[in-house]
Amino acid sequence: AEGEKIVQILSLTVYINASQDYTTHAKVGDVVSEYMLEQLGDAGIGARAAIGVGTLPGNAPVEVQLIAAAG
Repeated sequence: AEGEKIVQILSLTVYINASQDYTTHAKVGDVVSEYMLEQLGDAGIGARAAIGVGTLPGNAPVEVQLIAAAG
């Protein structure tokens, strides 16, 4: 709602469109986590998962799901 801002990232899931032999999913997740930390400070730190998938909508390379508390 208007005037609210993110007070804490609760959960961050990074889906990576990857081949079966790709094994560095966590490095892609690190980029997203570092960005959230840079933007929100300690509030940008939350639980995180990086998951490899065979395809994503529109053949996107990465999709991010974010659950945050606002206040």
